Amino acid sequence: MAEIDPKDYESTIPVNLDVLNMKRRVPRQLRPFLRGPVPIWWLAKAAELPGKALAVGLALWYRKGIIDAETVRPSWKLWKMLGIGRHAARRGLANLEAAGLVTVERKIGKNPLVTISTSPPQASEPDSELRGG
Repeated sequence: MAEIDPKDYESTIPVNLDVLNMKRRVPRQLRPFLRGPVPIWWLAKAAELPGKALAVGLALWYRKGIIDAETVRPSWKLWKMLGIGRHAARRGLANLEAAGLVTVERKIGKNPLVTISTSPPQASEPDSELRGG
């Protein structure tokens, strides 16, 4: 019987052994995102308001998505993260409240408690442009 030489069966194709020793992929750190859906009528009305009202509104929707609640208590840390000064945030919140997009409950020494309106205001005539018609 002939003797078997293992060298006769070696592959001449180079193999990257690092691929065989790969560890599990570590998931990327989650990045902040805006959880929707955010009603287009809400965005359109907030966009018409002066100053940082739209940015403040988006911050509120972001916070709403994080805690999954209708009522949120935004912090100054949130405003700072989005580049909104505290005075601009206060004015933007007041503008959103005047437009009927949010209701605000204020207490001295505490951050405001904000409820985002999710039902569209009753209009005297329908705006077909916003409805896609």
